[in-house]
Amino acid sequence: MEGPPRGHRAPTAASLPERKSLVKHQVRGHPAGIGRAMLLAMSLRAHLGRWGRRAVHGPWSVEPRLSRYEPQSTLELPAHPRPAAQFRAVDVHNHLGRWLSGDGSWVEPDVDRLLRAMDRCNLGAVVNLDGRWGAELEENLDRYDRAHPGRFATFCHVDWSVCGRDGFDDLPRQLAESVGRGARGLKVWKDLGRSVRDAAGRLVAPDDPRLAGLWRAAADAGIPVLVHTADPVAHFRPVDRRNERLEELRRSPGASWARSGLTHGALMASFEALVRDNPATTFVGAHMAGWSERSGKTMPLQQKLKLLGSSPKSPP
Repeated sequence: MEGPPRGHRAPTAASLPERKSLVKHQVRGHPAGIGRAMLLAMSLRAHLGRWGRRAVHGPWSVEPRLSRYEPQSTLELPAHPRPAAQFRAVDVHNHLGRWLSGDGSWVEPDVDRLLRAMDRCNLGAVVNLDGRWGAELEENLDRYDRAHPGRFATFCHVDWSVCGRDGFDDLPRQLAESVGRGARGLKVWKDLGRSVRDAAGRLVAPDDPRLAGLWRAAADAGIPVLVHTADPVAHFRPVDRRNERLEELRRSPGASWARSGLTHGALMASFEALVRDNPATTFVGAHMAGWSERSGKTMPLQQKLKLLGSSPKSPP
């Protein structure tokens, strides 16, 4: 916000005695005069101008900017902290690599510190979803899986750019190579269905039949496929006063897909078709299978597609 011009002294409520006195008179003299007092105060605020806003306080003060909104909850409930899991746990969704860090550094700079935290929490193992492929996969495996056997399981990715030249047949080969290096699963990120395109420029959906060979390769290798489809429902709705994620989307406008032509429902239908059409492959639906806002949809989806125990092969 711009400040006042040099030499300018913002007016305050004290510098307007007559108007201030009139406000007090209205409140004291009339039981119903508070409404008029508020109107007068609002007029006073307008007179003070944008540089004097902080001089006026009360229920009619200028509301804070949404970007500065930091509410403190008044909810009080009994607390039952648990410093460690009762049974040895496995974290099946974590990001420990470099590709999401922004600056190319490791998300966890100190692996020993992470291991100590895991021990305190009784966390037996962590799935690292950031293996990628090739040299990046090797470095993730060296840093986590090979250096600390049994504590980490790194999932690989495939290079979707081959779809841009209709190289779908290369995807099973990529996966087989990564599994041979030591990848314990395949991570499919949300770019599938939203930004991955074929040679004709068409979006490639999760249930695209040209990907069938990739899913068969995962089934043959006995590895799970963890799929992140879509984003929260609010990311596909107009960014307006009714959007429950308005603060987040104002901070990160690029996260909104409201004008993309894509819908959350269509992407979730594609994921459902993917699982239905590939019963031999073990799929894990990340973030409650894309329905974190409607948990009631997750179990019916599992029952409908027989997601529980549907794979004939167990991961290594």
